[in-house]
Amino acid sequence: MENKGCYNYAAKENNYQFLEIPYITNYFSMFIILPYERFGLSKMLKSFNVNELLDMMFATNSIEGNVVIPKFTAESSFELSQILRHLKINDAFDASNADFSGVTTDAKIHISRILQKVSVKVSEEGTKAAVATVLEDIFISNDDDTFQFTADHPFLYILADKNKNIYFVGTFYN
Repeated sequence: MENKGCYNYAAKENNYQFLEIPYITNYFSMFIILPYERFGLSKMLKSFNVNELLDMMFATNSIEGNVVIPKFTAESSFELSQILRHLKINDAFDASNADFSGVTTDAKIHISRILQKVSVKVSEEGTKAAVATVLEDIFISNDDDTFQFTADHPFLYILADKNKNIYFVGTFYN
């Protein structure tokens, strides 16, 4: 996918580029963090500061640039029952203690397990509503007030909302 336009963009000198691609509603966005070093993703992840990332999200200015991102689809499946039990959510899984009276009249209903499947697809259509960013105290912008973002090597991507809630994190290796 190649697109020229305004994007939320930032660059941390000698480390990585940061790009925001908002979804149509502008409430959710995909963030792509691309290391400058071609095979530098694992090195970047080891030194990555999550608080720095959260500060960058939605705190930058729109900049004109050319963006090249590969089309890809990522899928993951998770069994969440054990996680919920670890969080002390046990009654819903116990036939004698489960209470779903607010949703059904069947008194014998309980949850046996919870499965979650997540799918992320990046395509030409996913780039139509794009805006961009730069955090000036930590990040530098290009002197030309334009940028080139070519994701032709491994990168980190994050799906999050405007409240900085992260819903999906993945890495792309071509």
